[in-house]
Amino acid sequence: MNGTLRTILLVALALNNPVAGAADDQPIVVGSKNFTESYLLAEIMAQTLEGDGRTVVRRFGFGGTKICFDALVAGEIDVYPEYTGTLHQVIVTGDAGDAALRAGLHKLGVLMLPSFGFNNTYALAMSEERAAGLGIERITDLAAYPELVAGYSLEFLNRPDGWPGLAAVYGLDLDVRGIEHGLAYQALAESEIDLTDAYSTDGELTRYGLRLLTDDRAFFPRYLAVPLVREGLDPNAIVTLERLGGSLDDGSMRR
Repeated sequence: MNGTLRTILLVALALNNPVAGAADDQPIVVGSKNFTESYLLAEIMAQTLEGDGRTVVRRFGFGGTKICFDALVAGEIDVYPEYTGTLHQVIVTGDAGDAALRAGLHKLGVLMLPSFGFNNTYALAMSEERAAGLGIERITDLAAYPELVAGYSLEFLNRPDGWPGLAAVYGLDLDVRGIEHGLAYQALAESEIDLTDAYSTDGELTRYGLRLLTDDRAFFPRYLAVPLVREGLDPNAIVTLERLGGSLDDGSMRR
């Protein structure tokens, strides 16, 4: 484990102020989706619970949202990290705010705890050098450069909160190509493409020296990271997990 990852994981231990009598013989099953940030958040929750004397079973690396959420409702897992924007898109559909989202989740037997503190939303990224050379800081600025080549992940190309909606709102008509998300940053570095979709807390943004363009028309929804908990979980364990609220901002999540 490298030093940066070790430091982030120890956030959980730094937050521990054990609740007297909190230990419980019933293991708590912590799940995650199958990408790095979800693994990391799940491990932080697991370590926080263990710091309060809980026995934790890790079931990391589930598939997508529906698989994780259905496992939570079925009691196969007790808690996993999710995102408010995803919940609005997939579970409790509609444009209602977080209060309506909590109410909708409650009907399904699920609690949404306070956000970890960061917003992992979609963003458009360019190399700092390329963006500075063209004077591009906002997504609006892209309209003046129709010759730019955009390499987008297939998911972003097809989601309503991705390129189709973004292009309509901003009036953009670029040369758009599909590309595997894992290859996009290297393609930017080698000037094969000019911009790509990104997640705003992706650590690769710092590694590759990329600029996130300001979403000046506020198109992208908020994707606040939150612990989702089945309602039958021991209330003391829920109190433990609530201590993680506000513990990570966007910058610390990227690091």
